[in-house]
Amino acid sequence: MRPPVHPWPAARPRVVIIGAGFGGLSAARALGDSEVDVLVIDRNNYHGFWPLLYQVATAGLEPEAVAYPVRAILRDYRNVRFQMAEVRGVDLEQRLIFTSLADNAEPTPLTYDYLVLAAGSANNYFGNDALAEQTYGLKDVNDAQRLRNHVLSAFEYAVAENDPKVRRALMTIVIVGGGPTGVELAGAFYELILHVLKRDYPMLAVDEARVVLVEASDKLLTAFSEPSRKEALKQLQKMGVEVRLNTALKAVENNRVSLGDGSTIDAATVVWAAGVRAAAIADKLDTERVRGGRVKVQSTLNLQKYPEVFVIGDMAYLEGYQKPNQAYPMVAPVAIQMGELVSQNIVNRVKGRPLRNFTYFDKGNMATIGRRNAVLE
Repeated sequence: MRPPVHPWPAARPRVVIIGAGFGGLSAARALGDSEVDVLVIDRNNYHGFWPLLYQVATAGLEPEAVAYPVRAILRDYRNVRFQMAEVRGVDLEQRLIFTSLADNAEPTPLTYDYLVLAAGSANNYFGNDALAEQTYGLKDVNDAQRLRNHVLSAFEYAVAENDPKVRRALMTIVIVGGGPTGVELAGAFYELILHVLKRDYPMLAVDEARVVLVEASDKLLTAFSEPSRKEALKQLQKMGVEVRLNTALKAVENNRVSLGDGSTIDAATVVWAAGVRAAAIADKLDTERVRGGRVKVQSTLNLQKYPEVFVIGDMAYLEGYQKPNQAYPMVAPVAIQMGELVSQNIVNRVKGRPLRNFTYFDKGNMATIGRRNAVLE
């Protein structure tokens, strides 16, 4: 193993932040110009505004509209550095992080005094990992571009297809999961078909195209109120989206979607938006994890066994959201506010002051449904 690398001279406390998402950058910027040195590590050198990722997938925005260079975001903070690398492991006992730029490269160990784990989340296939190969996810810009290119290619193939059943399958999009991502994708894809593809492909009977939203529970947008859920369902159905509630995905094979109720849908495009879990790095940690691989933290957002380690955003599991036993949701506003608190608590630890507990100011929820409709509360 290579000898440990010390990012800076040891005169000041060293803070390493894993992840340049909403939580990680919130913490880094709040620590800017403070009495610590900060290193932000991410596999990508850009920060993604993922709430608008569905618009990239549906050709409403170009990738550069939702991706911003991390170095440009942090350039004004003299004590904050960025390193593009893949985190291969973390040794909490030895306070070491193992990183590399390539899969076959020998990992380089980095030391830290304080660690902020903000690596976000990944798709959760609930034990059916084959779905990762059979469906399209939507977790980063590459996913969005891949999905968009696939849908547009499917319509190109439909132009040359003589079999009407195959042609309709090429123009059918099935979205699995009725949360905000699924609802927004369904509305945006239907409008793409109705307002753009119908014009660009006059030789196709685009009216035969289908957008099907499949949800295993009896409602969409479970985090929203009942009136908002009903309004979202109403607007989607009014647009022409087929909504299948109480319907679980069973399998996807050879462009055929098999559902739990025994029915099938022939579709060339299947999008997975049915759940997320903590990033894979959480599985490598010597600490308590709960549902979805999330790391259980104290109310001060650090670990009881390793108080110098903080976990925020989608990786963190902390109860007390709207009910005592309800975990805070995996959404950007929570991650941002957690990042702000962690920066304060790191400074408090450096100065020997007590840490503050996390309190969340809820600014509400919103899901857009096409260009002109949304539910907001």
